[in-house]
This record gives sequence, structure tokens and C-alpha cells, in this order.
Amino acid sequence: MRIHPRRRSPTALRRDAEGESPRTIVIALLANVVIGVAKLIAGTLRQAMELGASLRAIHVNGQPGVMFLDAEGRVGSVMSVDVADGLVQAIRGVTNPDKLAHLGPVADVRQVLREARER
Repeated sequence: MRIHPRRRSPTALRRDAEGESPRTIVIALLANVVIGVAKLIAGTLRQAMELGASLRAIHVNGQPGVMFLDAEGRVGSVMSVDVADGLVQAIRGVTNPDKLAHLGPVADVRQVLREARER
């Protein structure tokens, strides 16, 4: 197994992964995926909080999700996690105002980000 020097987790398998049990390899690869998912969610939540957004837990197409609302309560984006067999299959995000309009007033996320950069 090759370990990324900064991440300390496997990024690919060696062609000659001798001595490594299949279970060890699978656990290491799953750990890498879980860490990546956690970092994505944590980073998104941190940025949303820094921008003054609030969150609302929702279900999106029967899957768990979260709606990000700006300071005025307008919808900025929606993120959902597709789960099957107890495992995360995909994380999806929607920021397209046309696709969010049916949820209520929509925030101009680009404007919010521009204003945040100017501060």
C-alpha cells in the first residue's frame, strides 16, 4: 500500500501488496473514503457558518440531507447523502437557483461569496 505523506492514509494499492491481508486493504481504503467524506462535510459546514448561514435538516428523495439558508432565510444550497446498505454511496449538492426555486426564496450565493471575500 502506498501512503500519502500528508494524509497518512492509503491513496492506492501497490501492485505487489504482499503480506497485506485483503481485510487490511479494504479497511484502509474505507478509512480513506470516510475521512474524505468527513472533511468535505466539515469544510462545507465551516464555510457556511462563517458566512452566517443556518442549516435545516431535510430529506431529499428519501435520503438525509441539509438545506443551507442565508441570514435572511433564503435557500442557498441543498446537500444530500445517498446511503445504501449502511454505506455512503454519493454526496450530492445543488446550488442552481432554478432547481432550488420550488423550496422558497433563493439566495444569490455568488453575491454572498463575493461580499465575504471583500471583508
